[in-house]
Amino acid sequence: MNRLLQLLKSGFYDNNSQQTISVSCSICIAIMKGKDADYTELIRLGDKSMYEAKDAGRNSFIINELD
Repeated sequence: MNRLLQLLKSGFYDNNSQQTISVSCSICIAIMKGKDADYTELIRLGDKSMYEAKDAGRNSFIINELD
């Protein structure tokens, strides 16, 4: 994740406008373990992780696991 964040942080050059475009992101990762896990719970955990990543500031990531 750190490598991806660094790549995005460096920006992209747009040949048409001849400007560098800056990008920041927050990444959330929700991991579901076991075949009996509830997909609704996974979506809830992913949503929670997204807000945690955004609260942590730009260019951050959060990983949460559902046992």
